[in-house]
Amino acid sequence: MDRAIVWGLVSCLMTGWPFCAVLFIPLGFQAVYCAYRDGHEKNTSKRMENGLVQVAHLLMRVVLYAVLIHTLVTVIDYYYYGVIISPTWNIFKYNTGLGGDGINRDNLYGVEDVSYYIKNLLLNWNGVAIMGVLSMPLLIFKHVFRVGYPMGNSSSTLRAKDGDMIVILLPLYLWAMIVFSRPHKEERFLFPIYPILAVGAAVFLEHTIGIIGGCGIAKKSKLVQCNLKKIQGGIAIIILLPCSLVSISRAMALTDGYTAPLDLYSHLYRIMEDTSMSSVSTSETKLVCTGGEWYRFPSSFHLPPNARLAFLKSSFGGQLPQQFTKFGSKQQSQELLGSFNDLNQEEMDRYVDISECSYVIELIEKSEKKQEPECVTYMKEDQNQWDLIKTYDFLDADNTSLLDRVLYLPLKRNVTYKEYALFEKRQRNN
Repeated sequence: MDRAIVWGLVSCLMTGWPFCAVLFIPLGFQAVYCAYRDGHEKNTSKRMENGLVQVAHLLMRVVLYAVLIHTLVTVIDYYYYGVIISPTWNIFKYNTGLGGDGINRDNLYGVEDVSYYIKNLLLNWNGVAIMGVLSMPLLIFKHVFRVGYPMGNSSSTLRAKDGDMIVILLPLYLWAMIVFSRPHKEERFLFPIYPILAVGAAVFLEHTIGIIGGCGIAKKSKLVQCNLKKIQGGIAIIILLPCSLVSISRAMALTDGYTAPLDLYSHLYRIMEDTSMSSVSTSETKLVCTGGEWYRFPSSFHLPPNARLAFLKSSFGGQLPQQFTKFGSKQQSQELLGSFNDLNQEEMDRYVDISECSYVIELIEKSEKKQEPECVTYMKEDQNQWDLIKTYDFLDADNTSLLDRVLYLPLKRNVTYKEYALFEKRQRNN
């Protein structure tokens, strides 16, 4: 149990995301219960006192582990930030409105209704999500009505195991209650419960098959009992095969429609590394510029050392990321980079002029009726000449049916694509 507590504290204190603590609330209560039970079961006259002592020892160990882990994190943060700071507390304060100015920062980055998460779960987990969500109600139903348990002593053992499984599954519902109620929603906020969904689906499938095998009709049929394992295996295949096919189709649809940014930046990396393919000198830092497509930039690892990402003014009116400097996150970086706010307000010092760019990346509509992208307008107004050197297909969600957006249907696929385009500045002849 101590090992589980340590890993729970590590996940909350070392990752800088304290909200994960919600996932360990059921485990915490179970740890307290087990500590009390172990002390209470000792063959002495002071059973209650022994139980309370064991609980006190457990809580003292938790506090000790938390202090040690947070001290280590504080030392590491001090090395990189140059000041004593707690990112864990800062992110908690920022997202819970405890900043003292009365501003709810949870609404600054867009709001969605509950259907956003429901759609995401069904898209990414399809039937597995449904089985995962239904797993704990099924266990509670079995536990209350004693359905599917054999007769005899083994019944109580199985019921105890189901009780432990409920403790494992309960964080799924606690987490959903919190994130579903928050106005700002992102798919990544569901990531902590994905493993529990998978476990829940397995539990649901196992117990559903067990209940079917133990029902009255199955018990009365000798043919069913003789082939029970095969029948249960067949039921599992019938349930899982459609889920697997839908998942494969979904993965193919995402790969077909949305890998253009990865492909394009990989291509850009190669041509900037290979001077024989690029007409631009690699002796100095080159700016790879983008406008509204800034959020699809994979990472700095997709650019060679002599290049960095830069931003052109677009319709996006929020705050764009800052560049890193050789000082990292220390105070000297703030003095070099300028202002940064916590209200998602636009900072104009993030932008560069098109004349400073060596490459431009933009998403282009194939339809002539669509408005011209900002970056294309900038290039036309620039005194330099720009060449289109590579394009990749990117799914046009507005002009593609829902079914073709969600799944890859090779026999009847009918999709429309945009062009994820890479432009290169033409060198002037001296």
